[in-house]
Amino acid sequence: MDLEKFALATLEVLEEGNVATYAPTFFLLPDEGFRVIEGIPLDLDHGEAIQDMAGRMDLRDSDFLFGVRSGAGEITVGHYTPTRTQFLLISGTKGRFQITQLDQCAWWHFGAGGDH
Repeated sequence: MDLEKFALATLEVLEEGNVATYAPTFFLLPDEGFRVIEGIPLDLDHGEAIQDMAGRMDLRDSDFLFGVRSGAGEITVGHYTPTRTQFLLISGTKGRFQITQLDQCAWWHFGAGGDH
């Protein structure tokens, strides 16, 4: 699976629910499947939660895809490798989503200097 296919799979999930109920999700490469993070405390930012979990899962030297609710009506999906991270932004409302390229993601710092 690549980032574009992961974004399309995320859109399929959104068709059954909505952005507000989307739980942070990993897809470990190669093809190890989806892992959804549940039970996040209400006061914990989902961007921080997914990076925390990536650290706990010891994924710093791994290759994985992720999706996280990053704002009202938006989900950031990304492809992390030890040397770079690529991002796409899914935004909109049920049935009317668009996918756009993100050159960088201000809140993403996993793998950068060992922060997590």
